[in-house]
Amino acid sequence: MGVDHVVLLLDIDEEGSKKTIYLKKFLEGLVEKVDLTYWNELKKFKSIGLTAVESLSNILDRLVK
Repeated sequence: MGVDHVVLLLDIDEEGSKKTIYLKKFLEGLVEKVDLTYWNELKKFKSIGLTAVESLSNILDRLVK
């Protein structure tokens, strides 16, 4: 049983971007779909300080308050 769909959700910083591009290229041809939808959406929050996926809850808390 193979994997059809992979969601990549790495950090939004420079290193995370490089790794995302590398992994996407590596996985193309091995899986049917490499999904960057969530990663691309989270990049919109870089301007308010989001660079690491782990800090997403902190950013959301600041936005709510």
